[in-house]
Amino acid sequence: MERALLQKILERSSGIGAADGGFACEEDHRASLYLGLPGGTTVLSELVRITLHDDCVEAESRTNSVHYVAYDPIAGLTVHRPPKDHGRTGF
Repeated sequence: MERALLQKILERSSGIGAADGGFACEEDHRASLYLGLPGGTTVLSELVRITLHDDCVEAESRTNSVHYVAYDPIAGLTVHRPPKDHGRTGF
């Protein structure tokens, strides 16, 4: 994925907002980046902050791990929203 496309996706994603030169998930929201290369795929999950640099993406998880990834293998982004309260009856 190119940086410009990832930036557009982050800018219009509900639950993610611009913050301190990057993008941060709102309270109770998390993001996942899907990475794909020939021969395998992986997911960076539970992300709370994503910063776009000229040559790579910096992705911080809720456990304070920081991942640095090139743009090329990024295939997609998911925003995980908090569960909706469906007003279940209690017995």
